[in-house]
Amino acid sequence: LELPTLLAVALIIGSDPGYGYSGPREDDLRIAIFVLWGIVLLTLTTVASNIFAQERDHGTLDVLLATPMTGRDIVLQKYKGIRRLAWIFVLPFLTLFIAKAWIVGTVHDDGYYMDATWIRIEMGYVTYVFISTATLFFYIALFSWTALWAGLKVKSRARAMFTALAVNLGWVILPWLVLGVLYEYFDWRDLDPGGNGWWWFLSSPAYLVLATEAFEDLGHAFHSIWGPFVASFILYGGGLAAARGRTLKRANHYLGRLQGPHDESREWIRAYEHKIRLRARDRVWAWIRSTKDRR
Repeated sequence: LELPTLLAVALIIGSDPGYGYSGPREDDLRIAIFVLWGIVLLTLTTVASNIFAQERDHGTLDVLLATPMTGRDIVLQKYKGIRRLAWIFVLPFLTLFIAKAWIVGTVHDDGYYMDATWIRIEMGYVTYVFISTATLFFYIALFSWTALWAGLKVKSRARAMFTALAVNLGWVILPWLVLGVLYEYFDWRDLDPGGNGWWWFLSSPAYLVLATEAFEDLGHAFHSIWGPFVASFILYGGGLAAARGRTLKRANHYLGRLQGPHDESREWIRAYEHKIRLRARDRVWAWIRSTKDRR
């Protein structure tokens, strides 16, 4: 994925904007970033929701449940695989973020372009790359855990994938549709730039990405990108903690273990292992003492 990204960036940077500023090239990079976000969302949602459904279909889930691992440990091990997949997308994103910051830095002072002026003067290159990268890691974890939860809760493979896609895509798109209807058909003018209703756009995770990449229409409602950035991390940090905590707490129940959601197998395993270690130690000391006595 990194090679096609590098080729696309090279073509975009090498193109002649033809207007004396970086606007067209920045627009191309913005489109590439949005497309990559869509690929990440669909890929992680599909893979995370299918992990346990595939185990059920192949009959290997029962083998996992027969091991001394708790449901929490099984889920965490599976999540490590999702995290390794997510790393494939990190480098292409960083390439696009840094390329966009570099292109904006080539804007002439006498050239007028709202986004470029915003990133170059008000936001700053480092701030743009930092916010974009932090948003990437945060949303990867958020969407992965919600999809993993859906895949655990729904037994059917097709239904698990459909539920996960409905949750993640609905979370991203539905608030925009609702607010668009309120604005167009119910004349809710608080949604005008600078209006108080713009906080409602934070109900969609996509707002932070759009506000960072297309600040001229979205970000000026808050006068600073740090407002939606901090608000989004507080709001969706709670959602991430809830999805992760719910999934791990009820992992045994979702996996179909007989002990139920409040199983104490982890403590039982630790106590049993400790007992085995004590017995082994006593046998070793008994053998040493018997050897000394024989001598």
